[in-house]
Amino acid sequence: MRFDARTVVAPEWEDFGSFYFIVPQVEFDQLQESSMLALTIAWDNNLLWTWQKAMDELKATLQQISSCFGRLRKLDPKTTIISFQHFPSKGSWDISVKRALEIINGRESELVKVVLARCSKYIIDTTTDPLVLLASLKAESQNAYQFYIQPPGAPAFIGNTPEQLFHRKCFHVTSEALAGTRARGVTKAEDLQIGQDLLFRLLFSVSISSIKKCFSSIKLRFTFSCLHV
Repeated sequence: MRFDARTVVAPEWEDFGSFYFIVPQVEFDQLQESSMLALTIAWDNNLLWTWQKAMDELKATLQQISSCFGRLRKLDPKTTIISFQHFPSKGSWDISVKRALEIINGRESELVKVVLARCSKYIIDTTTDPLVLLASLKAESQNAYQFYIQPPGAPAFIGNTPEQLFHRKCFHVTSEALAGTRARGVTKAEDLQIGQDLLFRLLFSVSISSIKKCFSSIKLRFTFSCLHV
């Protein structure tokens, strides 16, 4: 979902629309002691989408996935970066950061949190399979969480985030907000003090308020705590 639907859409995001809601047709969950393969089948005879058509499409998807595993077994050829460019440049980026801090520190400013994004464009000498890139990220970043979304006919959107955006087990949903992350203390008492400080920090409270607002339409009970890692 876009942060601000009123802004002009960049060319690389046009095919994604304002938001993208996904019910996976095939979902593979790798758990600690086992793995689970879940298949979603939807059909409606009134819409001329029969059970048989739904099954045929599911079989085609499974066949497509099988061929992907074959591609992943092959080594990805070495790629060379021909050129790269950052938007905005380093100088413009520094000016934006300074300006944002001036606004936040203003006496009558309503701005409490800002995310300044940059775009980096790399030109390489070969075509890279998005699934191979995703597998490489998983191998290099074992403590991070990867995702890959690609609407039909659109570019691939691949993410590699240290945050677990959400985890659901039955009716229990957890989310990790790394906006409130700090280094561990030397002692348990110092850990406790840092944890209490985080819970009352402005940046962390903004994250909590945002989460509560998103789920206000459904009645959920919230508890917040600091995780010592």
